[in-house]
Amino acid sequence: MFNRRHIPLALAAATAALALAPAASPAPIPATGVVTNVVDGDTLKVRVAGVVRTVDLAGIDAPELRGGECFAKAAHRRLRASVAIGGTVRFAFAGRRPGSRAKRFAALVRVDGTLLNRRMVIGGFARTDGADLFAQGAVLVAAEVAAQNAARGLWGVCEGFTPAGGDAAGAPAIPATPGAPAIPATPASPSDAQLRDLFNRLLKGKAILRETSDAFSLTQRKINFCSDGSYREVVNTVFSTSGGATLNTTDGTWTIIRTGATAQFSGAIITLDAPGTADDRTIEIDQLADGSLLLDGRPATPDTNSECA
Repeated sequence: MFNRRHIPLALAAATAALALAPAASPAPIPATGVVTNVVDGDTLKVRVAGVVRTVDLAGIDAPELRGGECFAKAAHRRLRASVAIGGTVRFAFAGRRPGSRAKRFAALVRVDGTLLNRRMVIGGFARTDGADLFAQGAVLVAAEVAAQNAARGLWGVCEGFTPAGGDAAGAPAIPATPGAPAIPATPASPSDAQLRDLFNRLLKGKAILRETSDAFSLTQRKINFCSDGSYREVVNTVFSTSGGATLNTTDGTWTIIRTGATAQFSGAIITLDAPGTADDRTIEIDQLADGSLLLDGRPATPDTNSECA
């Protein structure tokens, strides 16, 4: 739902705007619902208490499918890959859009603890829109700056989108405050070829493990990356209430489709293509400056690959 205007998003200016923003409305109300449809890159249909409602991902704005806007289909695919139809999402209300119907509201939406609003922004599939009005606003703005600096997604391929520091419409960057200390020059970012080599060495013949838990279950998600380009994903969930467990295994091929880096981390967007599925799934793996790993925005650890070389 792109607005036609574009606001420069230098991180310092955005942080200042957040600090000066009016106080948010009352604390959001946690809730859960079942996904019935993915409308576009920032809108879901969710059944809540038996009623299907339209849920806008608060604080972000993805390209419009109806208008055929640049990167709209990719954003739609990314959000579809991030949720399962019939799956449960947890959200926190962030208010209704002006003039919206009662069955439509904006929310911070999580799947397995991962904030979808941030995932869409940091991958370059959406930009921020009124993030200062919502909880997690600073997180969304920081994610956008990282995506801009790495030229991820729409920032790298859509005309009129430029890295942070200047307006895409041609307005100058925000000038430095007189008397402020000079900002040191940013070291040259590694090339795409260098980053691909980094992640191939990091992943080939190895595995990444991520654990998530709540009051009812513990889930271990392990992705084994094989040197021949295949993968095996094993998801093991143990339910604390019943003592039961589920084990799901998926095989397919993996491909690095995009890389990016900032001073804080290096990242790769990877497709997981499983035969017999309608769409490729995409994941994001980030290596932070201290060497630690994130899988789709949550801490993960290297693990022994017991499935392939």
